[in-house]
Amino acid sequence: HKAAMIHRRDDTSEEDMPPQRRFVFTAPSPGCDVAESSTATARAPRGHPGHDARTIARVADRVEESAEDLAVTQMMRIYALEVRARTDTVEDPGSSC
Repeated sequence: HKAAMIHRRDDTSEEDMPPQRRFVFTAPSPGCDVAESSTATARAPRGHPGHDARTIARVADRVEESAEDLAVTQMMRIYALEVRARTDTVEDPGSSC
């Protein structure tokens, strides 16, 4: 199987070409893996964590702190409710019977 030979005239501008021929100039060459090359470009250099990694770590820390704060707040509310319940029980021992 022989590879097809493409002959191009240098004097024809891209605007004057039909869309089918313009595609030849914009398409990646055979064997070029576009996904692989774009992934390599987007990847941060090794050894240097990207801004996104630091941002994600900061957000994770804030979420953990918020969860701990929420747990403490809920425990304080439960304790206050238990104290009120005990106080109500001690104050009204004869009214329920």
